Amino acid sequence: MLDFVAIDFETANSRPDSACQFAVVVYEQGRIVHEASWLVKPPRLYFSPQNIAIHGIKPEHVADQPNFATVWEQCKPVLDGRLLVAHNARFDLGVLTSTLATYDVAPPRIDFSCTRLIAQRCWPGHTSYGLAALAERFGIRFQHHDALEDSRTCGEVALRAAEHVQAESFEDLEKKLFLTRGVVSLGQISSPKTIKRSRTAWPVTNRPEVSYGRQGIPSRKAKVEVQVNAERIQSIAGNDKPLTGRRIFFTGKLMGLSRADAMALASSLGATCEDEIGPATDYVVMGQPDAASPVPPTALAAMQANESETPRDKPIRLLSERQFVQLLPGGQAVVEIQVKKRR
Repeated sequence: MLDFVAIDFETANSRPDSACQFAVVVYEQGRIVHEASWLVKPPRLYFSPQNIAIHGIKPEHVADQPNFATVWEQCKPVLDGRLLVAHNARFDLGVLTSTLATYDVAPPRIDFSCTRLIAQRCWPGHTSYGLAALAERFGIRFQHHDALEDSRTCGEVALRAAEHVQAESFEDLEKKLFLTRGVVSLGQISSPKTIKRSRTAWPVTNRPEVSYGRQGIPSRKAKVEVQVNAERIQSIAGNDKPLTGRRIFFTGKLMGLSRADAMALASSLGATCEDEIGPATDYVVMGQPDAASPVPPTALAAMQANESETPRDKPIRLLSERQFVQLLPGGQAVVEIQVKKRR
């Protein structure tokens, strides 16, 4: 089940213990069951002009507000034992631990995750993963740099990621995106991290030993068969066209689909599949290099480097087959890996 607490801090200045606003939004089974926001009086009433320009909070707004030690006593029962989620979570957990240390309050053990890292793994190939950029992409209207609204939007990003990969719980979401959980223990912060592909495997049947190539997909030596379930992708997408406006060039041998099937699938989801790389190309999906590749990787790299011959308004995004699959409805959940039958 998707149970977590989305949090967000605003700070008065560059000091990590200068919290001036804090918010929590509690999700149970993917629904908001409680939310709260506090203006906080920081230890020093210095507000930098840059921070005021960002969030609009000034010293006079917090002069009569409680300090964070008092706020912590109010919100600790809500947070105790729950998974915390934040956007750029290292920043928010750093503010939390630093501010508690200023008031000589020992933080409990805290498990946490980061929606920025989740979004990067769930929807690769985008130029920005800031909260405002994600909200615009998903059509979420919110007042940026208000702690409560940022927390709600952070929570919504987590829910959409879980829906995208068809995760039934936060643990399932992290597993499907190959993420570890961050931990605060004894005041020390260990950030969430991506799991190296060589140390894990995709969701599989009978979990074979899988060796991964440089492109982030099982190598040709792997004793497995990879299938991308195109029918399932189209069923999940329904009438949506998530790749509308994207221009994609495929090269190399793909393992989950033939190149022709991959192009047909991308086209059905709204993409324009190109015969060659041009000024408007958004993505180049790189399969295993082979003699039939229209553009070998070395030539592709040279083409990208020679900006004078191919003027571009935006950079080409190189995607492995795995990253391309993550762009699709259902994400990695539509990948089926089976042990090859012995002959």
